[in-house]
Amino acid sequence: AADYQNEIIQAKALGIDGFILNTNTWSGSFAYIKAHVTLMYAAAVTEGGFLLAMSADMTAFAGFGVPSAADIQDMIASFGSSAAQWKVNGRPVLSTFLGQALGDAWWHSNVIDPLVAAATPVYFLPFFQPATEDDTGVQGLITTFGDIIDGLFFYAANDTPTDLATINATFSVALKRNGKTFMAGYNPEYWSQNVAGRPYAETNGG
Repeated sequence: AADYQNEIIQAKALGIDGFILNTNTWSGSFAYIKAHVTLMYAAAVTEGGFLLAMSADMTAFAGFGVPSAADIQDMIASFGSSAAQWKVNGRPVLSTFLGQALGDAWWHSNVIDPLVAAATPVYFLPFFQPATEDDTGVQGLITTFGDIIDGLFFYAANDTPTDLATINATFSVALKRNGKTFMAGYNPEYWSQNVAGRPYAETNGG
């Protein structure tokens, strides 16, 4: 936990006040991931003044599996009441990386409704990829998922600053028009390894 606390101290010194922790499955042979998240939350509580939230990575990448509905529910059951949990309107924030292909009904019956039934409703801010990155595409997401989302997050790690600003603005306008929250994407520096099925990408502020 001390290493995570040092990272939090360094982040706070840079004006960062929280992390969103993105994870694939964390059950079975990947239970060690949850153990590390537990240490991170403990470090944030100890340090204070720093908030965390979970993001379910709905992609199978580099041998990691897609989190199950039970995994996602457990993210909130395990950490939703933590003093370090980022909450909006009293509800723990839950995000995703993708997952729109599962459809509104899947998220309703497997994640949102069970969490409500467990008295742990979330403030849902997923990154769902629109069919097109324009107003029509974003409005399509809002129309499809509007009954379960409180807003949307936009993630695009290797976009140029100009493109990212344009897309963020498009999301912002559409979500404001629909009374939803927007969590903008900002990527001052990004690097990805060249692994099978994923091209190399690098940007440093563009």
